[in-house]
Amino acid sequence: MEDIKTKELAEIIVDSVIEEPYFSKESLVPKITALITGFRLNLATTNYKQIGNKTKVSRLIRSNELQNLERNFWKNELSKIVGKENMKNYYEKLDIERSRWMP
Repeated sequence: MEDIKTKELAEIIVDSVIEEPYFSKESLVPKITALITGFRLNLATTNYKQIGNKTKVSRLIRSNELQNLERNFWKNELSKIVGKENMKNYYEKLDIERSRWMP
């Protein structure tokens, strides 16, 4: 699923609200855009370059995203080599290792 731009999401919300007779799209789009922007914290890789003041938290989120990308890459490569059915054995081994770390 790809990310939707804030303005597009605002227009979708307005289109659903516009059916009410007392609202206008012109007055609602800026207000809804402000609300969405205020409540949506999206530090996805595509938006990372747009962050002006990169905080420690944003750097950690970026690092986590890159680690997830690498992990998924190797998981998919291993799945191609051993097959999807044999991947179950590796997931079982992973569950055993996780249970040792989690009480």
